[in-house]
Amino acid sequence: MHARILACVSAVSGIAASAGAQSVSIVIQDDDEPVPLLTVTSLDSVDVNNGGSWLAQVRTSSDALLVRDGVGVARENVTLADPPGSAIDFFGGARLDNSGNLGHRLDLDFTSGGNDDSGVFFNLDLVIQEGDFSLAPELSSSARWIGFFNSTRGNDLNQIFIVGSVDDPAIASSVDRVLVRADYEPMFGVHLETALAFESQPIGATGQSIVEVGTNPNQLSVNDAGGVMYFVDGDGAAAEDGFLFVTGAIAAQEGRPAPAAPGRNYESLSSRAHALSSTGAWAALVNLDGDTADDDCIVHSEGRIVAREGGTHPTFPGEAIESFGTGPIWISDRGEVLYLANFTGDAAGDEALLVEQEVLLREGDTVAGFPVTRIFGIQDGYAMSSNGRYVIVRVQLLGGAGQTIDAALLIDRGEQCPADLTGASDPNDPAYGVPDGTLDAADFFYYLDQFVAGNLAVADLTGSSDPNDPAYGIPDGTLDAADFFFYLDAFVEGC
Repeated sequence: MHARILACVSAVSGIAASAGAQSVSIVIQDDDEPVPLLTVTSLDSVDVNNGGSWLAQVRTSSDALLVRDGVGVARENVTLADPPGSAIDFFGGARLDNSGNLGHRLDLDFTSGGNDDSGVFFNLDLVIQEGDFSLAPELSSSARWIGFFNSTRGNDLNQIFIVGSVDDPAIASSVDRVLVRADYEPMFGVHLETALAFESQPIGATGQSIVEVGTNPNQLSVNDAGGVMYFVDGDGAAAEDGFLFVTGAIAAQEGRPAPAAPGRNYESLSSRAHALSSTGAWAALVNLDGDTADDDCIVHSEGRIVAREGGTHPTFPGEAIESFGTGPIWISDRGEVLYLANFTGDAAGDEALLVEQEVLLREGDTVAGFPVTRIFGIQDGYAMSSNGRYVIVRVQLLGGAGQTIDAALLIDRGEQCPADLTGASDPNDPAYGVPDGTLDAADFFYYLDQFVAGNLAVADLTGSSDPNDPAYGIPDGTLDAADFFFYLDAFVEGC
């Protein structure tokens, strides 16, 4: 077997990892007419899935719309089947799964009053309405829903993760923050609820209890394996009361060491973006203690820094990263991180959208003959598919006669290569653990090292060795021979 492995490594060494060059296209812009007689005037949010299907929330000359692949699929003021007689007042937090379904919050008109005028929906089917009793057994049977935030995320398992408020008599306050997972069965229109985090819940063995669950949409990340990443505030000392959780386990705590930055502690985790992949890898924008010239950075669960305030990039000679904006970060199932960085220097070209060190789009680039004058580094300003192939981003373009055009660009990075894992074999090299577009021996031995180390986020690739098994290619939480040979097959296949 060793001879076979070495032969495979030798044969594949040096094959290019990307099967296609990047392409950029405008998918929606001002003055488009996704619904007859309604022209787009601005964009609010964007999303994209693994098939390149995209979603945009837009404002028009009359009503707000949700637009999927150029066609309006939901419209403000349109009547809903449930609640009876209600209509859409506004959209919030819409996300597109890989089957084309939406899990999101809607504000409602024409309900009975102000205490039932919002709901959580699967597509346009009502799942939970404000005023309903919560079904979560972790809460009191008389706990009622009293509101939902835009922090509402769906996944491919028809699960909807909801940050909202309830009034639970067992909790002292009258407005109690919760994170609840709704498991929805679309065929029968029924669901179950599980409260994953809630006010007064003990925070592990820290001696603290939750006083707040993060409501910023950038602070709720879900994956297609049922995992969730979220932020909570505890009731301890201010220097150590912020926590990041990944599927029920503490991933980071304020006042505690940051493994990616030896000698530094996490100082602030609140109101900062993070992201979770389906393999369980995560990335987070954090603030560190110590020198304020480099205290903001994006850390990776692999124990490395993706990008850092004060850091440099060869595309921006003589400049340094100044900030990361207020937008999201995204992580692909290959562990690559998408983020926006603002660089020092010329204000007309200081914004860039990057995946790791790859610059996807820079302020000043030209698309379809129009210069990019702004990249929206704000909430819901850009998104990446979980396979890492597609990125959608809101921009402003400069049209004729100085006209400003709001638009969304779809960036197709081409076929991604699952066997490309690293750009270096040296753990001390910044390229270690970062795909570099080339398939060679470094990738194979990197996988082997992660397999031996038991790193599920990298090495757990499949639940079966049989390509006909539904578990084939789906991580199952264990490392065994099936994972190793799955990677070996991908490596031999090349890109």
